[in-house]
Amino acid sequence: MSPGGIDIPENPEDVRAFLAAMQARLVASEQALEAKRTAHQTTREQIDAGKNAARLARLQIEKLKVQLARLRRMKFGQSSERLTLLADQLELTLEDLEAEHAHAGCVVAGDTLADVPQALGRKPRREPLPAHLPRQEVIHLAPERRTAAPPAAAPCRRWART
Repeated sequence: MSPGGIDIPENPEDVRAFLAAMQARLVASEQALEAKRTAHQTTREQIDAGKNAARLARLQIEKLKVQLARLRRMKFGQSSERLTLLADQLELTLEDLEAEHAHAGCVVAGDTLADVPQALGRKPRREPLPAHLPRQEVIHLAPERRTAAPPAAAPCRRWART
């Protein structure tokens, strides 16, 4: 046994085979390391994108808060009703952005649930009806065709209610 804890064979052919095995292990280790580096870089880019999205959402929230405060100060004037409606709409938008920002923070921190739907405003897709339920196909025929508009040559006349 050698001082490094590895059995190095005495026979030159065995040494060559041992060297080839070590080189193969080295190549495999380098490939695994490169794959891990690539995965790490991808994860880092995703985290950076999430942080940038969170930063953008935070800036949008601050901008909307400033606009809302300005609209509240301008509340009494000629078009106060329109400004009140605009302020209400800004409050709703602000709530949505704050919720998205909180969710983005959870995603960056890794505290998100896998079963949370992506789009909170959308209705879930309905499941198809079970196969055992009876189905009935009803075909409604169109009534006899009548012309809805008078022919082009006919004079226009006024319609009267009866």
